[in-house]
Amino acid sequence: MNLDVVLEQVGCGTPLTLRDAAPEATMIIREKPFYIKPSVTDVNVKLNSKILLFSAPGATGKSALAKYIAYSKNALLWDLSKDRIANHSFTGMLVDTLGPDMFSTFTGGLLDGTSVLVIDALDEAEMISGRVALETLLADIRTFVRESSTSNVILCARTETAHYVKEFYAHEDQSLPVAHYEIGFFEDTNAIEFLEQKISEKKALTPAIKEWIKAQFNEIKRLIGEDQHAIRSFLGYAPVLEALAVFFDEDAGENTMKALQNISAEGGSTAIFVSIMDYILKREQDKVINGFRKRCSKDFPDFKGWDDVYKIEEQLVRIADYIAYEAFDFDSFVLSNLPHELQGEYKECITPFLKDHPFMQSTERVGDVRVDFTGAAFRDYILARLMVSGKYESYATEYFSAHRHNVRFPSQLFFDFYFYYANNAMRAGHFSYLYDGFKAKEKANMVSRIEIEEAEDETICVFAHRSLSKNGSSASFPFQADMSSGTISITQANNLYVDISGDVILGDGSEDVIISNSTIKCNRFIINTPNIMILGEPNGATLLSSNQKLDTSRYPGVKFEIRSEIDRLKIAIPDAAQWYKLQPFECSLDDSDNVDIIKFENAVKTILKHFRKHGKDAPGRHYEFIQNVIIGGSALKQNVLNFLIKQGIIYKDTKDTKQFKLNNEKLERFGVNWGQISQNAIPDFKELFQAYSEEQS
Repeated sequence: MNLDVVLEQVGCGTPLTLRDAAPEATMIIREKPFYIKPSVTDVNVKLNSKILLFSAPGATGKSALAKYIAYSKNALLWDLSKDRIANHSFTGMLVDTLGPDMFSTFTGGLLDGTSVLVIDALDEAEMISGRVALETLLADIRTFVRESSTSNVILCARTETAHYVKEFYAHEDQSLPVAHYEIGFFEDTNAIEFLEQKISEKKALTPAIKEWIKAQFNEIKRLIGEDQHAIRSFLGYAPVLEALAVFFDEDAGENTMKALQNISAEGGSTAIFVSIMDYILKREQDKVINGFRKRCSKDFPDFKGWDDVYKIEEQLVRIADYIAYEAFDFDSFVLSNLPHELQGEYKECITPFLKDHPFMQSTERVGDVRVDFTGAAFRDYILARLMVSGKYESYATEYFSAHRHNVRFPSQLFFDFYFYYANNAMRAGHFSYLYDGFKAKEKANMVSRIEIEEAEDETICVFAHRSLSKNGSSASFPFQADMSSGTISITQANNLYVDISGDVILGDGSEDVIISNSTIKCNRFIINTPNIMILGEPNGATLLSSNQKLDTSRYPGVKFEIRSEIDRLKIAIPDAAQWYKLQPFECSLDDSDNVDIIKFENAVKTILKHFRKHGKDAPGRHYEFIQNVIIGGSALKQNVLNFLIKQGIIYKDTKDTKQFKLNNEKLERFGVNWGQISQNAIPDFKELFQAYSEEQS
């Protein structure tokens, strides 16, 4: 769908003037922003919509769209990433921004179509201010637009938050028609236009440059293959095009074309992107080596370590250090191979050069110059590599902590880069960053699930997603989790399954935790948040289970908010009864007298997860291990095991009667696919549960 067609339903506001003391979060875009229109898909459009809701995966142009609409429609732009919602009510923000006199004119214009309001970063608002504050804002917006004749309020958010906004306005007491659109990747023509305009900012766009762009696109398409979606998701992705523009600016000539011929398609689009980034970094190193050698080789003729300076790791550390402190610290990366006499020379050589690194940019605001990454792609490439390295991961974690309220991250690129470099290994302390990055991949027609499961001496974490469309694809990203390197921390949990023997931290010390449609089983929950909201979704269920009592030493006054039916939430925590909000949902997972599908699924999954495949043989386990370790005296698990044996799903090995194995075919007759379980995905247990219930009755 054409974006202009969508925006035809939005009126045009009258020019506005902000008060001198207007909040930083509100602004008017007076200069035409750089913007190339992407494709737009109508997800769910209601008649007489009062709000336009635009969603997209992370770093896919939502903020750029917000600025474009604000400019083209004379709209007021409110960026929720710049301030907590609680600091200004909806009314208070408008009064502080426009003044009391213009407030009535503006809000009246929301009704008749002569005022336009664009609100960006709803996903960050939820992270910064909490869901309750976001709900208050949404309710306030409804008050002002429910009688509107046009769709003059535009909301921009990541896909997951956009779904929640729709659900909020679908409730009877907050009913409001919403038109939901999803921003897609650039079409081929628009992608080329985007790259041409980026390049033309620094160089005249000659026919030769256009040929270079065409050749570049053709080569990348050839390397990616026949998958048109993969091609479009790479070449239609704005951060990739920005990187290509920088790549062109570095060396737009024969050498660049020759280098592109050697880019390997192995590893998918991430590998191609990594090749481009590494090429730029290598070019930077070559320049430093040449300059350093010319500067010092005459005085140090016997020195042989010229090629060891300014390597990729050094550049990444120095960039991260410079951005963190906005000052050059030569000692941030130690070069032990440099003689003392050369240390000072090298420092003088790279100090001015580093400040103009293509991965960094400086921006000036109110006389204050700030240094940051050139774009999300460069940022996530560097942060992922530093985080995987271990030695310098503190730069990444500190950057995330310092910028979490005003930068759109972690993005899907961060997850892809981390997976590319991690060699299928994940430190437990990195989970929350990977969760956020992976969730940024979500689109309206996609469902994702994340599993962390411990079996014997290893812990496997799998991030998986699949398309809901008929011909859609699926993907799985497995990690072996190093649980000795930290504790799993969870700030948001949706479609998450955790079954480990260690502790789990809920929260990061500030923002609310929201848990929905998830199972989390662990030794102990360490509470590190002031508020925990647990949701029971219509098509899912939530189970929280621990061996020990809640550890509330960090937040003794933690508050729980439960929005779930009794049959959609189970709490199996020793001291759950001490918490008023948790009492109705308290249960015992080993109670064989009151079995529902949540407890049944847990028992089946707990048993079957230990049946690992070895070679070509059927998955098997020794009977004593099943009884002593898996069942462990649980009456419910024993009943479920007996049921599975009776159905022939688990059977004795004819060669070794103490060895039990799994019959995949009989399991699949009940609609449970073993492949899904072995890949840490939760299949549908309804048919199996019905058979169990009939047998027990």
